[in-house]
Amino acid sequence: DKWYQLRVGEEKNQVLIQERDFKTGEVTLRIVDADKAPLNYSLWQISYDKKDGATGGKFTFKNKETGLAMMSGVGSLLT
Repeated sequence: DKWYQLRVGEEKNQVLIQERDFKTGEVTLRIVDADKAPLNYSLWQISYDKKDGATGGKFTFKNKETGLAMMSGVGSLLT
């Protein structure tokens, strides 16, 4: 299984992280500078579900730290 950092921003020097507030249980997505990102918070496992005839398929991004996943359709990734 491979894990990836999702680089964002004009310079690609920022990454997407998912962090959990251990007091409230709330999970937040944030963009932070890559050199300041906690490693596990910034690692994502990416999988792709095949096309179902109605959509172009779905990507699932699972965060290493929280174990939580988020999904995105192909069309929304291209915009």
